[in-house]
Parts: sequence; C-alpha cells; structure tokens
Amino acid sequence: MRDFLDEQGYCKVVSQKDVDLIRVNVDDIESTIDKEYLLEKLYRYIDIVNAALEMLGDPKTATKVKQKREELLQLQESLQEARHAIMEFRIQPKTYGLYVKYPRGYEG
Repeated sequence: MRDFLDEQGYCKVVSQKDVDLIRVNVDDIESTIDKEYLLEKLYRYIDIVNAALEMLGDPKTATKVKQKREELLQLQESLQEARHAIMEFRIQPKTYGLYVKYPRGYEG
C-alpha cells in the first residue's frame, strides 16, 4: 500500500493528463520494449486508481484520497481503453534498404 501513498500519507493523484500522455506515446511504439515500457507505466496508474477506490470504500481511509469517486471511475475507464489500444497496436516489421524518390519527369 505504501507504493500508492505520497509523503504525507495521501493516495497519489492520477490525472487525465497522465492517461493522455500514454495515449500519445502509443503511436511511437517501435518495438516490444517500447510496448512493455508503456504497459508498465499504465499498470502503475491502474494500481493507484484501484487502490484509491478501495480506500474510498473504507471510512477510515476515505479522507486520504484527494479525488472523487466519479473521477476515479472515469480514469479507470480511460486507462482500460488505453490498455486496449496498446495491446491492439501491431508493431511494423523493420524494412532495410535504400529508398530513393525521384522527382517527376526524371527517367534515368
């Protein structure tokens, strides 16, 4: 549980900005290492959101969560959509060689 708490003992905050940054990076995936890195980052956020929802369920720890339940549920849904996008992304095989684009009218 300590992984999800900050220095003051409050649950860490996950924002929509964090989810958007992951979604932007999906298009830049070039290898399985990139895909694994994004998934690790994503699962860290999913764990934080799930821990915050659990803390909200307990009256003793509910005061340690800075976000509302509706916001956390919306983030949970967005994170699942981002996870689906990462898992569905197909890595294009590398092509090697020299590709020359000749100007129009060049025949030589």
